[in-house]
Amino acid sequence: MNRAGKLIYLAGYLAEIAIRMPHERYRKRASVQEQRITPSEISFLALIFSAITGIPALYIFTPWLRRADYRITAATRRRLTTAGSILLGAAVWIFRRAHLDLGRSYSPTLQIFSGHTLVTRGIYTYVRHPMYTSLWLWSLAQPMLLHNWIAGWISFATLPTLHLWRIPREERMMLDTFGSDYRKYMERTGRILPRFGSRFALPAPAHGERARPEQ
Repeated sequence: MNRAGKLIYLAGYLAEIAIRMPHERYRKRASVQEQRITPSEISFLALIFSAITGIPALYIFTPWLRRADYRITAATRRRLTTAGSILLGAAVWIFRRAHLDLGRSYSPTLQIFSGHTLVTRGIYTYVRHPMYTSLWLWSLAQPMLLHNWIAGWISFATLPTLHLWRIPREERMMLDTFGSDYRKYMERTGRILPRFGSRFALPAPAHGERARPEQ
């Protein structure tokens, strides 16, 4: 059993809850100008919640998944836990930085608020979707901290589906809302990694559809 890894995972999870709480309080009071919350959107968010929270909690607090534990040496366990702690720390730092930079433009769903602004400062100077950068780092840290083939790898297995489905919808909404300003922003930034001078194809806004900002 990797007790240290479980405790570090829980600490990271609680840290992200603490970071998000004040933003959620404001979001619930904000005036929503537009939203595109669909059953598919809710299903995908529920999938990620179960991958980061539900299945890991089942592993941490019950013996039900222990048959799927890694069969590794104590030394390997320690090395994995150390590497996972570093990745988790980076994920939490990016998560916090993104929330601070978004300020009142934060929403975990596809929403536009009254007075919504296009955020291009701070970490958003380099990437358009740092929340997803944080999620990818988290999904890499998870199997290093939770030494179980199910609880550890569930996020890494489910995140690509969310990534491929959700980001294009967000960017279509941003293009519809902010137009050429957002398209110019796309030209100089990467989606989840800094651009480093390379160029990628820009998604065209869907006909008759509108969208929202970063998670």
